Amino acid sequence: MHLYIDKENLNKQLDSAAQLKTPEGCTAPGGINDEADSASTKKRHALYEEALKPVQKYFRESDRLVEVDVSSMSHERIWFKVVRMFASFDLSERQNNNLIVIFVDDSSKVQSLMDRKVRLIKLVDIVDEPDAEFDLMMECLLYQIAELGCPNVCYAVDIKGSTLEKAEEQETKKCLVYELTERSKLSSHLNKYQKNMLNEEESAGAKNWDGNEYICYKAPNNLTLLFTENFDSKRAEVIATSYCSMDKM
Repeated sequence: MHLYIDKENLNKQLDSAAQLKTPEGCTAPGGINDEADSASTKKRHALYEEALKPVQKYFRESDRLVEVDVSSMSHERIWFKVVRMFASFDLSERQNNNLIVIFVDDSSKVQSLMDRKVRLIKLVDIVDEPDAEFDLMMECLLYQIAELGCPNVCYAVDIKGSTLEKAEEQETKKCLVYELTERSKLSSHLNKYQKNMLNEEESAGAKNWDGNEYICYKAPNNLTLLFTENFDSKRAEVIATSYCSMDKM
């Protein structure tokens, strides 16, 4: 993108500025008089335009140059034009910053997602003792996700055999999280980047990855927690509030 002031407008602005005399008793900035400063600016502008020509030619010939004349625009109008231009490109994210964690008690229920290389975390594999206390299990899960970082699409967390299967026996934590009133499909929570990643992993005979509906909890920092429909509502609430109360990401 080339933001420019055309030569004619530049000269008008410099000539107008030159007519504003330095107040008597004051020294112009740098000890240079207004007329000399104006001439110097015009010279620099001419050198800049000359140096820019080969770059403009290169991008113009490959149809990758956008030019915006900002000669008589306010900062707000310039910013509006820039934003509108980028919006017209329909750009998508090059990496994911939308964290989605799907809790399941049977990994076969999200097999279609794993067929597309969605990362599966089995809780019993990340702790020394499968019957570890609930809070310790949650801390280990959050640590694991923090270490792995934000995935291309989402994490599937298999709670089978862990103390999270009895999460409803724990107290609900107080934190900033809310449950959506209706069940929803995974696709409704994905950004464009995530959808593209799933569709790129399409394989022959693979099942539809968006066939399930989930209980959904939303939290700040682009965090979405999903639970398969068979999840006990109390269990889902305890896990969601515990996750969010411990989350330091």
